[in-house]
Amino acid sequence: MKNIVKPTCSLKYISSTDIGKGSAALLLNPDLYAGLKIDAATCEYTGPELAEALSEVSGVKCKYSISVPRIVLYLFVRPLHRLVLYFEGGGYDKTEVEPFRRIVPDYQDAKAWFAAKGQWENGEKFSKAIN
Repeated sequence: MKNIVKPTCSLKYISSTDIGKGSAALLLNPDLYAGLKIDAATCEYTGPELAEALSEVSGVKCKYSISVPRIVLYLFVRPLHRLVLYFEGGGYDKTEVEPFRRIVPDYQDAKAWFAAKGQWENGEKFSKAIN
């Protein structure tokens, strides 16, 4: 499991399925949600937490690591470097997951998302879950 932030940094996530469910609920109930700001996020995880969820669902022990050295981001992709600093600096912490969870109570958490995917990037199916 790789990402571009430190292992201690938690990020907000949402599945595309939940975006669709939430959008339908918002569009079908305009009077209920008119004028409200609702962040489209249902889950929050650190990299190691995602690796643990993937391990449990896939049956393969996974670890978290940073995918691109920070200096590479700084030298070659400065906007992405600034975004990583924003995420790690807490500017992103104001995003709330509870309002969207109320709209989509059966949201997909990381385990459900990995299980729905059911395979690795190369198409190989997940093995039996780790006990």
